[in-house]
Amino acid sequence: MLDVVEGRSADALRAWLARRSPAFRHQVRIVTMDGFQGYATTSKQLLPAARRVMDPFHVVLLAGDKLTRCRQRLQQEKYHRRGLHDDPLYKNRKTLLTTQKWLSKKKQSVLMSCLALIKTTRHCN
Repeated sequence: MLDVVEGRSADALRAWLARRSPAFRHQVRIVTMDGFQGYATTSKQLLPAARRVMDPFHVVLLAGDKLTRCRQRLQQEKYHRRGLHDDPLYKNRKTLLTTQKWLSKKKQSVLMSCLALIKTTRHCN
């Protein structure tokens, strides 16, 4: 890691890069960021040779959010209401967000059942 730019704006990144020499900017090969479009646009403009990647934390966060929205939508379609404590998708919402290697055999089985339910109910976008 080279630096963490203070301020969540394209202008903050632009100002930080402006304080660096052209030679420095030319040597930047990878820019790691969250999903904020302003960072992607600015880094593409000012660091055209650099590869832009999303940091792993934000990749997992976005995937978890997508899975949660999918689970909620399926819950609504199946029961026409929010999840209750005995509904399989609601009851196992944390299991759906847990890496499989941390789950007991029983919870892995529950996970597979939930994923099968999601798969057979409908495709989530």
